[in-house]
Amino acid sequence: MGRGLNPGHHTYSPYKGGISNHYATVIRKFVRRIREATDGFELRQSSNKSKLRATQHKLRVMHPVKVRE
Repeated sequence: MGRGLNPGHHTYSPYKGGISNHYATVIRKFVRRIREATDGFELRQSSNKSKLRATQHKLRVMHPVKVRE
């Protein structure tokens, strides 16, 4: 389905589904907002998980540079 450089990475990329996929992400954002209103604790946990994953990725990216120095 994807016609971008890395197909299957961004589902909302305009190179793939275009406007229809964009609307899907907008709906997803609304769903996220509703979930935030109803169950903020669960969202906080998931965001923490993603933050942790991001820091792990940063470490993985930065580590070789530190070793080389």
